Amino acid sequence: MPQTTRILHLSDTHAFGDDRRHYGRVDTAAQLDRVLAAIDERRRFDLIVVSGDVSEDGTEASYRRVAGTVGEFARSRGARAVFAMGNHDRRAAFRAVLGAGQPAARERQPDGPLDRPVV
Repeated sequence: MPQTTRILHLSDTHAFGDDRRHYGRVDTAAQLDRVLAAIDERRRFDLIVVSGDVSEDGTEASYRRVAGTVGEFARSRGARAVFAMGNHDRRAAFRAVLGAGQPAARERQPDGPLDRPVV
């Protein structure tokens, strides 16, 4: 029987590095916390993918915020976290905090593209 890979996909977190709200109304940090809290604590994942527009303001603080929240959740579920850029993301800040998108992986090309396969 083939092994099942369990993936949780989160998209467009639009995080800010401070307490600003998206469109002046949406607390994106609180929404991410709510989404993760709504997932049954018994659920286990192999991979958590955060794709597209991880950050809204492109600051290192915003990437640290999402990486901390998702990283803690991933560890508690026995999963690995992987991040992919979107159009609001800023390459330099993304790379400074998340490397090529796989924080647990060793960076092979520190100045190369942010397009690594997940293995």
